Amino acid sequence: MSPDLPPDPPKGPKPQDLPPRGERRIPFETRLVFDAEKGSVHTGLTKDVSLSGAFLITDHRPEGVLVGDVGVATLTRHRGGREFSMSFPCVVARVTATGLGLDFESPEEAEADPEEDDDREGLCPI
Repeated sequence: MSPDLPPDPPKGPKPQDLPPRGERRIPFETRLVFDAEKGSVHTGLTKDVSLSGAFLITDHRPEGVLVGDVGVATLTRHRGGREFSMSFPCVVARVTATGLGLDFESPEEAEADPEEDDDREGLCPI
């Protein structure tokens, strides 16, 4: 390593070292917009979704967004010359150099009884 070059940044954990996610992911590449309650808007893509969330891929680290921030995630899909959009209240679960992990569970739902039946059971994938 040359003394003129900065050291390599630390490497993050490998996917197999991360804790498992709660829901099965479904391949679904589409446009995703996160409108933060604080007023910022972050646009990008997602490559997969689950019933409980999605990861918003951006071309840079989203500035000013913190884990726990709330907002609305809007997925937009074009099919047969028509545009379909779905919006979900969400909470920022992760902030990385490449985007945002969004949890579709609203803060009110997170405080609800975890023993309640999940109304999403049996829904068809998007």
